[in-house]
Amino acid sequence: MIRVLAIDDEEDVAELIKIQLESRGGFVVKTESDASQALRTAREFGPDVILLDIMMPKMDGSEVAADFMNDREFKRTPLIFLTALVTNQEVKNSSVSSAKRTYLPKPINWTELVDAIQATKHPATLV
Repeated sequence: MIRVLAIDDEEDVAELIKIQLESRGGFVVKTESDASQALRTAREFGPDVILLDIMMPKMDGSEVAADFMNDREFKRTPLIFLTALVTNQEVKNSSVSSAKRTYLPKPINWTELVDAIQATKHPATLV
């Protein structure tokens, strides 16, 4: 089972991510809609990968990511950014993804999200 923490200020989106991933099997998903609580939730849950919305009101995704990157426990935990700021074509035509961070456009393509999560277990498969 891959443990996924989904952080999105829109509770409906976070819950949809949970439902979509868990219905496919192989995933246990915890959601967090308050970005300021993300690190605490991660400590309680122990995720293998973190899904992170970029545009959030109190703390944006880059601030939350910085918290994780500066935390000894989570600095090696892969991050997958979910954002309406990039298109699928922009992601495919650039080198914005690495073994540490992947960017996927919203609306979410569930197959691509599953593939990206699974690729965190095998970083060489990332684009």
